[in-house]
Amino acid sequence: LGFMPKRRYGVMRDYLPTRGALALHMMQATSTVQANLDFGSERDMGWKLRAAMGVSSVVTAMFANSPFQNGRPSGFKTFRASVWRATDPDRSGLLPFVFEGDLPTYERYARWALDVPMFFVAREGQLVRAHGRTFRDLWERGFEGLPALSSLSDARGRPLSRLTATMEDWELHLSTLFPDVRLKTYLETRTADCVPPRYIPALPAIWKGILYDQGATEAAWDLVKRWSMDERWQHRDAVLEHALAAPVPGSRGRTVDLAKELLAIARVGLAAQAASAGHADESIYLDPIGELVERGMCPADELLAKWRPGMTGRDLIASLVEPE
Repeated sequence: LGFMPKRRYGVMRDYLPTRGALALHMMQATSTVQANLDFGSERDMGWKLRAAMGVSSVVTAMFANSPFQNGRPSGFKTFRASVWRATDPDRSGLLPFVFEGDLPTYERYARWALDVPMFFVAREGQLVRAHGRTFRDLWERGFEGLPALSSLSDARGRPLSRLTATMEDWELHLSTLFPDVRLKTYLETRTADCVPPRYIPALPAIWKGILYDQGATEAAWDLVKRWSMDERWQHRDAVLEHALAAPVPGSRGRTVDLAKELLAIARVGLAAQAASAGHADESIYLDPIGELVERGMCPADELLAKWRPGMTGRDLIASLVEPE
């Protein structure tokens, strides 16, 4: 497969494989569906970021739908999420500060982002490779001695010897960070596989249900708030292979139990929002994924149940939508 014809991808193709063995798979063989959520204040953002990142691995399990690699079962229910595990730990995954002490703030997210190595800086239509230097380096000391600087010029047309940070550089850098929940002018939830159309509406419905009602947000966080950071990573890894059958840290339960509880919380949250705003209850959008979870299954389980050796992707899709 070819790469998207974006200049940034040339830099990423060279840099990311030095940080993770499956980085090029991330660029060519992953597909997701995301939901973006507004927040009304810094405190509101903090609650939503903590709760969303806290239950992100449960959502990964519910929407796991990439069990194949090269036409055969890979051993993972979500190979896509396993690829992200081996892409770049500097800029992806869980952020420990989100779970530590008081609610996360804009400043704490910014401090983390300052120390993530940069891909590049854009100047005069060119991408100047940062060679692993951080935004803090650019902000505090500027970049000097980079090979590409000799081809750039300052406002007076003189050869440029040093780069200094701009707000545009910061905004570009933030767009190259990939945590499980990303903070921009909104929150971007990033842990679900792309799923069949009948299941897609459930993803924004779940997130709206648990994040747009404070009681629901606190209830969702309560499901996972006792986990240590190690347990969060362990659960995130366990759902890659086992999805809803993954064990719950510190419990004899399985992730399917948490998924059922999370769906119930989302239903209550959506119902409360509908009553408050005077519109129809949107919890109906949870029904397709809810029915699947009640059977202890994720979309990957449906695929694996239909797969037979020698099947093409087209054959497999047809088996899911046509009667046998």
